[in-house]
Amino acid sequence: MIGLVVIVVTALLYGGSASAVSDLTHHEVLDENGDFLLSWTFDDEQIEFEARVKTRGWLGLGLSPNGGMPGSDIVIGWVKDGQTHLTDRYADEKALPPEDESQDWELLSGYENDTHTVLRFKRKLQTCDVRDRVINKDTLRVLWAWNDEDPDDDAGPAYHLQNRGVRSSVFLRNNIESETVPSIIQSYDVTMKNATIPPKRTAYWCRLVEMPKLQTKHHIFKVQSVITPGNEGMVHHMIVYKCHPNPNRTVSPNEHPGHECFTPNMPQDWMECYKGSLIAAWAVGTGDVSFPSHVGYPIGDEYDGGQVLLEVHYDNPLLKEGTTDNSGLTFLYTPELRQYDAGILAVMSSVDYSHIVPPYADDFRTETFCNQECLSAFMDEVGEPIRVFGNMPHAHLLARKIRTSLIRNGVETVLSQDDNFDFNLQYVRMLDEEFIIQKGDTIMTECTYNSAHQNQAVYVDDNIKFTQESCQNNMLPFLDTKTIIEKDGNLQFEVYRKPTHTDQYLAFDSHHPLEHKLAVIKTLFHRADNVITSDEAKTEEHRHLRVALAKCGYQNWTFNKALKPSDQSKKTLKCRPLTNRNKVNITIPYVQGVSEKLRRIFQNFNIATNFKPHSTLRQKLVHPKDRPEKGIKANVIYKLKCKEPNCNNMYIGETSRPLKESYSLEAPGWINNIPIVKPVNMSNMTYEDVVESIVWDQDKAQRFSRHLREGTFISDCGFRGQSFHGTSRFRKESPLPRASVPAAAPEDVCSTSSVTAGPEMSAMPGVLSLVIFSVLSTP
Repeated sequence: MIGLVVIVVTALLYGGSASAVSDLTHHEVLDENGDFLLSWTFDDEQIEFEARVKTRGWLGLGLSPNGGMPGSDIVIGWVKDGQTHLTDRYADEKALPPEDESQDWELLSGYENDTHTVLRFKRKLQTCDVRDRVINKDTLRVLWAWNDEDPDDDAGPAYHLQNRGVRSSVFLRNNIESETVPSIIQSYDVTMKNATIPPKRTAYWCRLVEMPKLQTKHHIFKVQSVITPGNEGMVHHMIVYKCHPNPNRTVSPNEHPGHECFTPNMPQDWMECYKGSLIAAWAVGTGDVSFPSHVGYPIGDEYDGGQVLLEVHYDNPLLKEGTTDNSGLTFLYTPELRQYDAGILAVMSSVDYSHIVPPYADDFRTETFCNQECLSAFMDEVGEPIRVFGNMPHAHLLARKIRTSLIRNGVETVLSQDDNFDFNLQYVRMLDEEFIIQKGDTIMTECTYNSAHQNQAVYVDDNIKFTQESCQNNMLPFLDTKTIIEKDGNLQFEVYRKPTHTDQYLAFDSHHPLEHKLAVIKTLFHRADNVITSDEAKTEEHRHLRVALAKCGYQNWTFNKALKPSDQSKKTLKCRPLTNRNKVNITIPYVQGVSEKLRRIFQNFNIATNFKPHSTLRQKLVHPKDRPEKGIKANVIYKLKCKEPNCNNMYIGETSRPLKESYSLEAPGWINNIPIVKPVNMSNMTYEDVVESIVWDQDKAQRFSRHLREGTFISDCGFRGQSFHGTSRFRKESPLPRASVPAAAPEDVCSTSSVTAGPEMSAMPGVLSLVIFSVLSTP
């Protein structure tokens, strides 16, 4: 029987400092220039930090719920005249954080030299102070800042200016055991070769790489990332697959840049590599990857085809053209075999139209399973239960929480959990204790999404999108601003108006005070002067506004009065004595020439006056905007009925584009909330044939959410063990294998709950949990 154990195959190696104190186990550089080094160690009750910052003034460290100041738990310290100071603070707004009544950060030591200030301090993981954030295994947004001057005794710390930032981190992470360096080390680069990043919002690029010709089995023991300087913001993640042997596979010249994945230009036999084992996965936030001293990834064995497929996901939101990339991974390997071979089990939802997140949902959960049939098939091959040491959660921008659980005999046990997931920090997480997967078990990965800001369903059609905006002719609309991307990459801005815009503004003959009407002119011209970047476009916008407002009754003198410089219209203000009485608000009908005088009188008595316009028949019958025709409606659900004789087909579709553009597309649709494909006999129908169209609303989203959670899901798990020759994925439709006994909630050690919140982000569905394992190595 083959012995089997699962080991974590990756650990982050963060930048450190040779002068860091040896008793601190974790080190991280928070800023890009290496001026703020944070080191720490922790136990079950408390965490101890040392901040080493290039300043002789104050330094600050904060724990934020979402990367911003409000809601943050902050500590600020400094050394002045040989005395060390430390204050526990909190932030309710973007301002100097006041001191906390409960000083929970404890100063241990501190000093400064000619260039740096060093402070050591500690705190309990859970203080039970509602103004302190709990430090646990979740991702934390870490704020950092400093100023080169010590705080004033009266005014407190001065503003940090540009010396501040935020970085995501997990403080309570387990370090992998010390690496044993082999005596024989070889390296090989698996990188792109001058690949041109497509001018698309998101793209996947593939390159087949020939590995070294090895006569015997070797072990990869470390993987290092190589990112082309300047492309750090565009390289989102990289995956390397080991291809099965195929002597007839298409091999491009060594300097060939590769092809865009899943396109006709990509050789079809490259797709076979996706059925092979996954060697390494790198994502935003991941550092170098090291294997434990007794585990290595096998290459050069009987299952190795001598080739790997490198897949790089590029994110290019500015649609830059001509950017070349040579990013990839460097593999360090050795002929000195270790005790165990590594492998990966993926518990995931496929990134396709079957995984849907409805709009207006702030707590939408989806589950994906590797069920007992999938796991049993794998364990039959290796002949042993699977021992797991860690996993790597992966999702996109809508994700807020990810949890991986083991379901056995109806009881759910949480294996890994992050309730503050950050898309920008994705790496393998070592578990506190290994767990054993046995036959009959099910692995579940649950992801919680927040789509409250989305006005349409989020799913993947034929492209993976990170934004809902579409760029046409190098122009991208955003709210009331049109962004123009020039050939050199520079941006120009103009005012954007929707196709339904009618230029109807507050009529000058309406019963509103003159100051309100003048404010319309000021607001529109202020936007034109501050948004538009070119003089020609600014002049054209001024002309357009004068014509549009003239149609609403505005005469030339109103423009002169509204746009007159403020220094020419100064008036002497009369001072009224302040009063401590609460201000009273009243509402009166507006009568021109009378209401203004009444308001001035009431002001003397601390009474605020609101005007209510007359209710007229015109207000009831006339709409401020023309009702849009059916063809230009967007973000709607629409319904088609078959017009052919004896045809009862019905098609319900959802589109973010105007119906006039979308009606003939062969896109996925819905019948009774089940994904379908448009029937052939309806593919040529026009948007005039739409019998009903409605906009997504919150109630519909909630009903759709319930349907998804009560329906049928697809178990989807991929086995990345090196011994799999053919099929590496099992798919099975089945009802949700819910646990009859849910996972136990963590014990609340405080009488009051701590402050929690989530970051504001946007984009697409998709969730993945990589479970790392290894099998007994054979020569």
